[in-house]
Amino acid sequence: NEAHRQGISVVIDVVLNHATGQSPMATMWWNKSTNQTTPENPYMYPVGQHPFNVFHDMKHTDLIVKNMTKRFIEYWLTEYKLDGFRWDLSKGFTTQFYSDVNLWGQYNQGRVDIWKDYNGHMQTISPGSYCILEHLGADDEEYELAANGMMLWDKRTQNFAENTMGFSNSNANISRAYWMYRGVWTNNGDPGRVNFIRDKPGLISYAESHDEERIMVSNLTNGNSSNPSHNARSLQTALARTEGMAAVLLSIPGPKMIWQFGEVGYDFAINYCENGTISEACRTSPKPVRWNYWTTPVPNWRRRLYDAYAAMGNLRLLKPNAFNSNTIVDNNSDLGVNLVKKVVLNHSSLKLVTIANFNVNQVTTSITFPTSGTYYDYTRGGTFNAFGTAQNITLNPGEYRVFIDQNIAGGLVTNIEENVRSNQDFSMSIYPNPLSKNSMIRYELPQSGQVSLRLINIHGQQVSALNLGFQVKGVQLINMASLGVKTEGLPAGTYFMQLNLGKQQSIQKVIIQ
Repeated sequence: NEAHRQGISVVIDVVLNHATGQSPMATMWWNKSTNQTTPENPYMYPVGQHPFNVFHDMKHTDLIVKNMTKRFIEYWLTEYKLDGFRWDLSKGFTTQFYSDVNLWGQYNQGRVDIWKDYNGHMQTISPGSYCILEHLGADDEEYELAANGMMLWDKRTQNFAENTMGFSNSNANISRAYWMYRGVWTNNGDPGRVNFIRDKPGLISYAESHDEERIMVSNLTNGNSSNPSHNARSLQTALARTEGMAAVLLSIPGPKMIWQFGEVGYDFAINYCENGTISEACRTSPKPVRWNYWTTPVPNWRRRLYDAYAAMGNLRLLKPNAFNSNTIVDNNSDLGVNLVKKVVLNHSSLKLVTIANFNVNQVTTSITFPTSGTYYDYTRGGTFNAFGTAQNITLNPGEYRVFIDQNIAGGLVTNIEENVRSNQDFSMSIYPNPLSKNSMIRYELPQSGQVSLRLINIHGQQVSALNLGFQVKGVQLINMASLGVKTEGLPAGTYFMQLNLGKQQSIQKVIIQ
């Protein structure tokens, strides 16, 4: 209930494909001599029906198991008011025995029917509830499930890791993270298929989950170290490169998943043991919780990574239709093996260009914006003049840019600890202080350039941000009300007003009463 009051949906991970021998459904029909269930067991098979089975496989072909599953669905959706389920190993809800893993992964109409039945029951009980499948199956089968309203787990760990590590090969291709780039989903000889699935983004793509090695671990242990001045194995560089991954991942339309603490660069291996060693036996062992990532010494590069995730999340929240439909401009985007990734979106609510250089050397590349005119550098501040035709842009190794066609607050990715040190670069004063809508901001620019403004709370969280565009050298005087900076509703306390001129910053402490 509290999560719902905060605008947060609650989805739980459920495992209804297998159970251990401790389950009453197993022990009531148990063969001690073989240490497995008996053939008479109405809930479980004596032998697993597919090569990935764990413990005792459940009979989702049988009515008693179907009824039990539907009762489970009804109870959790009504009694606990859940918003949906993420179903573990959904491809294991089979209708026949498979000894070959490849055959098991091929289209199975009986399995599709099982899931249509369960999802249909979910929608009857709680319309709009999420039915998320860890299927990892054949494209034609996943298409049928997505077209029926279900959502499919889309593992892209290796693909994104190749980019953050800095290696160009077939594994660096992330195009399948966009559902419209899955050929079977959009053609397969059916002319109506592409239109049917166009605005049904049924893939939940992700770069990390509980089942894969952490992106930062891959970066730090296997990153491209061929350029000593940009070594992908160094912590600062690896975190900065992962910012680019976050920008690209969250620019691609369709729902996305962020694994816990991935947004601050969690770097303990999946096989980390509690005694500090690494072993396959510790894959599911407890891992250390690192709240100190939030307060590491200046400069806090982990906080920068968090801000990059937050900025992109803010953009998706404000412009949902641009990310929930077929908005990628195919001939201007590049999600393939090239280490310069480009995402170009063209929607009536938002035009966006995200470009990231995952090479370990500087690159000049060509990019075509969806329209001509002024674009705003969403994560760095400033503007960019787009021609609407091909034009070159130079990116340093690991550098990324996010350009949008409107001035939207909430995207600037900087670091308050870093900026305080450069407070003397140019002067700023704010009066009256405590802040009100009538407060004036006076500053003197040592040179002309792109100017942006941020309001940050004491925890380093961005409250408001604005791109002020190009301003000339000298004294500037602006009014808080004219900027649209709102202080009403903010908790009373200490805040910081940060002014950015290119790479120079000035910070002034302010009070809100």
